[in-house]
Amino acid sequence: MSDLETLLLVVFIIAAYFALLFLFKKRGLFDKYNLSFYGPLLMWRTEKGKRLIKRIARRKGFWSWFGSIGIIICFVTMILMLWLLIWNVSLLQHIPKEQWHNLPGAELVIAIPGINPILPLGYTILGLAVAIVFHEFSHGILGVVEKIKIKSLGILSFIFPVGAFVEPDEEEMKKLKPMKRMKIFAAGPTMNLVVAFVCILFISMVFMPFVHPSEGAVVGYIIKDSPAENIGLQSWSIITEINNSAVKNENDFFKAMSETKPGQAVPIVYHNLEDVIYKKNVTLADKYNFTNMSKDKGVGFLGVGVTTILKDDLSVFKNPFNGFLDNFLYRF
Repeated sequence: MSDLETLLLVVFIIAAYFALLFLFKKRGLFDKYNLSFYGPLLMWRTEKGKRLIKRIARRKGFWSWFGSIGIIICFVTMILMLWLLIWNVSLLQHIPKEQWHNLPGAELVIAIPGINPILPLGYTILGLAVAIVFHEFSHGILGVVEKIKIKSLGILSFIFPVGAFVEPDEEEMKKLKPMKRMKIFAAGPTMNLVVAFVCILFISMVFMPFVHPSEGAVVGYIIKDSPAENIGLQSWSIITEINNSAVKNENDFFKAMSETKPGQAVPIVYHNLEDVIYKKNVTLADKYNFTNMSKDKGVGFLGVGVTTILKDDLSVFKNPFNGFLDNFLYRF
């Protein structure tokens, strides 16, 4: 599907979505189900869930402690994220301008399913829903602990849920001491970190022991308008053979590519994550046309960034907190 076809499909889906919403509004369904527009978003308000929040908030001592710890965690995380942002910007300054073509596209940075090829649509929506529920419920729980009235709960959606909220009484919130307000604000992101920690443990203990590294060079990204894109090669495909040379890892891939020239038609064998095998011929480009570096003239170019999933890489996922501090200090 071309970029234009994709754009037209997106426009059609959005237009159909809003047409359906206006039809519902005209038939009085918005008033019946407490629906309303919040800018371009659809907002649904309800009082369901308030009783559950009050029940969970009974352990006031624990939740007050949770909120206090959350303030510290949020400040530390904020400083760390700012430092990582500055650090990444500094790294970008050292990349020669002529190599900017080789950088991954913006779609790999934007965490939107359907745009980011790494994020599967279904699992991303599920993860977002879980994060939203725990996040907003935590705000509500701390609000109840601090004796704030919860007016309503709700969901914000744009085709699929993109947010949620627990609506406190604003006047009561303003009367709270700053520290108590900070506890309420910090509860949401702190709970998200707790849920992430639990999920990492669960996945590493239950699922990762059954995952084994596969041979081949894993495609991390595809360079736009490259031969790889032209033949339909996609991210997370695994190249097992190119130019009649077996590829067991990224070194094999680079060695095989070093023996090619621009304009050469080479056979390539790869498979996707569903183990569907593809055998195609691809005409290589001149690497110089993509890097503008003189040393790349006359070098065959496929247009992919590859890596290898090694046993050491998988061991990190199987034992994510084993030697965490050493790895963290080494990487940063």
